[in-house]
Amino acid sequence: MSSLAVDGSNKTDANVHFAHSVNTIALVAPQYVVKTLMDLHNEVKYNNPNPSLKNEQKLIIELMLAILL
Repeated sequence: MSSLAVDGSNKTDANVHFAHSVNTIALVAPQYVVKTLMDLHNEVKYNNPNPSLKNEQKLIIELMLAILL
């Protein structure tokens, strides 16, 4: 996910890595982590009509905390 936030990085490659990470996490993570991950995915997907950087940051924090639990 960090490569999505780095200016100058290849966004296409970053999106592919993000998709692979989402797929892997969805296979092995507990349901509460998957739900939090999908909330983040819905926020950052390209066809979100109302993206919010503040909400994205909040969801990233929630995902990291869910993973740590």
